[in-house]
Amino acid sequence: VIQEKRIELSKYPGIEIEAVLEKSAAGRLVEVDPLELRALVSNVVNNAVESYPERTGKVWVIFTESGQRALISIRDRGKGIPAELLPK
Repeated sequence: VIQEKRIELSKYPGIEIEAVLEKSAAGRLVEVDPLELRALVSNVVNNAVESYPERTGKVWVIFTESGQRALISIRDRGKGIPAELLPK
């Protein structure tokens, strides 16, 4: 998915997508619907890219674990969600 997103988003040369595999997650086996996971990661990466108005910035896709859970985090330093749209 990460490589596909890099290719798809290459039209924005200022966007960098970095995949980070933390040691704790290496070799971790998970049961997941691959199509749903692909769609989810793709959508959240797209949202992260859209958070950069100038389409210049970095998006991190981080694979880690916590206890018995595998975790995928997607981070950016974009403009974020406007305060009025956040739950109170």
